[in-house]
Amino acid sequence: MRGSVIARSMALNFVLLIVIAATFVWPASAAPGDPTAMANAGTVIGLTDNAATSDTVEVTRTLDSILLCTATVGPGNNFICPLPAPEPHGTALTVTALTGGASPGGSIDGSIVINVDALAPTVPVPNPSNGVHFSGMGEPGSTVHIQVPVPPPSPFGPPPPPPSDSCISPVAGNGSWSCDAPTAISSAYAFADDAVLNVSAPVAVTIDSTPPSAPTATSNGLTVDGTTEPNATIEVRISAPANPIDCTVVANGAGTFSCPLSGAQSTGTHLFVVAIDQATNVGPAADVIVAAAGPTTTTAPTTTT
Repeated sequence: MRGSVIARSMALNFVLLIVIAATFVWPASAAPGDPTAMANAGTVIGLTDNAATSDTVEVTRTLDSILLCTATVGPGNNFICPLPAPEPHGTALTVTALTGGASPGGSIDGSIVINVDALAPTVPVPNPSNGVHFSGMGEPGSTVHIQVPVPPPSPFGPPPPPPSDSCISPVAGNGSWSCDAPTAISSAYAFADDAVLNVSAPVAVTIDSTPPSAPTATSNGLTVDGTTEPNATIEVRISAPANPIDCTVVANGAGTFSCPLSGAQSTGTHLFVVAIDQATNVGPAADVIVAAAGPTTTTAPTTTT
């Protein structure tokens, strides 16, 4: 599976780099004439100064001044300069913008020193999914891709299509991400890439489209206590299944929970208790009747809309 992710990244690398370069923003803090750029182990991309007339970019290894690549500045002042061989993470590169062609004939407009970013983002940690909604944790600033595994090629037919994203999500500063596929999928994996297209290893996503059963619960009017699917979220509504949520709690790893109500409820009050599993499947509501003391009877599940 990792091979297909890497192949996908390599196949789309050039197109994606063009998109990134085309949307690159030249920083206001840069000196006049200086380009702006970033690099992974194999490619340098960036922009030349809009106010300059640069038509060529040269990239040299800063330590030994060896010329690594030369690029022509394209529309929108962007450039893409493939390196002849992978450079280690942290390698300093000098990016020079010139007018009138490459050196020694061209005149230098400006230059900057950047460092190669060759570190892949951490592997995302996806939550179980119902096949439509995907969420989890990842490296802040990276982007998580959800894809369907591609079947192996058949010797008797055309090759399978390249993998494509079912949904994409940027990872927020707190590490969380989420996205929704346009249609339900039965198998998926997640991987992350960063701004310079370093790609993490893939990880399988657990697909669970089965709703949890109605919780088994009792209530003394102050709390609702019971058992449900481990780590499911419990929502309690008073008097009717469509009423606002009165309390919510996450069951522990053994499936037990205790949900404190917002106020004391009188004997005979109906409480509707719903479990939502980690894949966001919503189960049927249990109708729990408040008892003055001792256990209550959980009636048959009530279908919610």
